Amino acid sequence: MAHQRVTRGTGLLEGFLARARARRADALISSDLRGGRILDIGCGSTPYFLAHTSFKEKFAIDQSHPAEAGDIRWHALDLNRSPEIPFEDGFFAAAVERGVFHVLPREVKLKNLSELERTCSGKVILGHMTNARPYLIKRWIQSKRRSDRRIWEDAHTTYRAIDPQHNSLVKIAKLVEEVTGHPARVLYYFDGDQELSWPKPRRRMLLPYLGGVMYDTRT
Repeated sequence: MAHQRVTRGTGLLEGFLARARARRADALISSDLRGGRILDIGCGSTPYFLAHTSFKEKFAIDQSHPAEAGDIRWHALDLNRSPEIPFEDGFFAAAVERGVFHVLPREVKLKNLSELERTCSGKVILGHMTNARPYLIKRWIQSKRRSDRRIWEDAHTTYRAIDPQHNSLVKIAKLVEEVTGHPARVLYYFDGDQELSWPKPRRRMLLPYLGGVMYDTRT
């Protein structure tokens, strides 16, 4: 499976970004949960994340059919039409839903959160991409030329305040807290566990950023 296309898309950066999202999601899951079951919702026909994460049991839900399942237990469902997750209460130790949740209608989001709350007894990660703004790249270059990281920090703060995708992350976090009662953390990162890092390699500034929302049903 490692040599197959890792997403259903055909963009130039599809494979790179899919691997980056998978690494970040996997790094956020603690070792104490890995002896249980994990669910990946909307994983696509080649579930790269599940194929490269370590869990006792792996489950996938997607409306497509798998190119290769391996040790992954597959359920071909369209949760946009039938948002019920067909598993018993507390069945999963962790669940990830990347690139799916933010595009669902509100009523489906609400049902989806309720179902995740019911079936997951650990960590939930809802993630998607955000797009870099040209002015942010410009400010980063200026900060490098002047050796002044304050230019970058100010631009970074402004970007997070006005970027509609980041605002959508905040809205998702508020929705999670409203529906589940659990505190939700907005993940808006550039590299590793740091949300702000300077200076950055120029090539990374040209790529879409990755962001998401994480919460723990045990809190």
